[in-house]
Amino acid sequence: MLWVASSEGLWRLNQQGWSSPSAPCLGKNALLDLAAETTSSGDVIWLATRDGLLRLHADGSCLRFEAATALGAVTRVQLLGADVYAFGAGGVLRFARGGAADQTGELLGVASGLSSPEVASSAVDDRGRLFAASAAGLAALAPAADRPVAQAAPLHLLNAHFGQANRALTAEQLLSPDDSSVNFKFALLAFDREPALRYRVLLAGL
Repeated sequence: MLWVASSEGLWRLNQQGWSSPSAPCLGKNALLDLAAETTSSGDVIWLATRDGLLRLHADGSCLRFEAATALGAVTRVQLLGADVYAFGAGGVLRFARGGAADQTGELLGVASGLSSPEVASSAVDDRGRLFAASAAGLAALAPAADRPVAQAAPLHLLNAHFGQANRALTAEQLLSPDDSSVNFKFALLAFDREPALRYRVLLAGL
């Protein structure tokens, strides 16, 4: 499937040839750019227009992201990860792709590292970085790097026993050469995908 945005509207090319999908929300709005994604319910088309940012669904329904009107004409739209980026004269707005149309978005501008709020071109590389080019230079955004790193889950020692009598092992306890059996029971306090947890034990000293 090939989608084309133009001043004459939105066009689609498939095995049946060219067609223009029925979407009353588009009206006679000049389309400046598009980005397409495939979902379980069909294609979703993000449209950059002179009147803002639109999200068009396969059933013809359309959502307008009102916050994007602060950018003026939205000249470019780019998908990256779970976000959509709308480019305009006022900077770049980042929205959650699956979010509601009334979300305010996050405004990215010169203070966020852009060389200029007016971006002429953009591209995503194979490392997931978003490059934005303007008359003032080139800027790169690495979305994965600007989010907080998750803290490692704690490892909790439940109990420890030794010897044939299975006696409790206490901290700093010394074992004799005859105490050849030592058992530890522990658990990682992580509650996401618990069946996938695997443990590896290393004996640090004798």
